[in-house]
Amino acid sequence: GEPQYKVVVEIRGNDEKLIKSLRVYYVEFGLFHKPPDRYSNFNGLGSGSSKTLPIKKYKVWAAKDGDPANPLADAILEVTPPLSGTTIPPLVLLVQAGNRQ
Repeated sequence: GEPQYKVVVEIRGNDEKLIKSLRVYYVEFGLFHKPPDRYSNFNGLGSGSSKTLPIKKYKVWAAKDGDPANPLADAILEVTPPLSGTTIPPLVLLVQAGNRQ
């Protein structure tokens, strides 16, 4: 199969309780719709959740668990081979208090 790389998402912000309740969702870039109709999620809740993904471009967002239609932060993730090893640098999502997009 094609090479896959572990991606870790760090969620940063000043509301620790909120961050612990967030799930990281993703979909292949270009397939994102509002509200999202197809998506997958990273393992675990909160900051530090991870997923092993093939080389592609993704839309990644953090939202309350079970509520993927209301992203609190989002980013574009381009999975490319790291210079060494199999772990790429963490993707950071910044959640501002009261941030609604």
